[in-house]
Amino acid sequence: MGFGAFTIAAFLAVSTGILYSLKGVDTAASRFAGMGMAGLPSALVYAFISTALSEEILFRGFLLKRLSG
Repeated sequence: MGFGAFTIAAFLAVSTGILYSLKGVDTAASRFAGMGMAGLPSALVYAFISTALSEEILFRGFLLKRLSG
């Protein structure tokens, strides 16, 4: 077994272990499960605020100023 195959097998084993340990954790998708189309607007707003907005503030607001000198 070559190094590449070993690396892929190790990654899959670690990933499977992590996913198995997180099976009882409440995720963002589970908050909107079962709501149908009525949950779509609130899921989009949640996704925008929790991911896009915070990423823009972090990278453009703080890190970019420090990295650009």
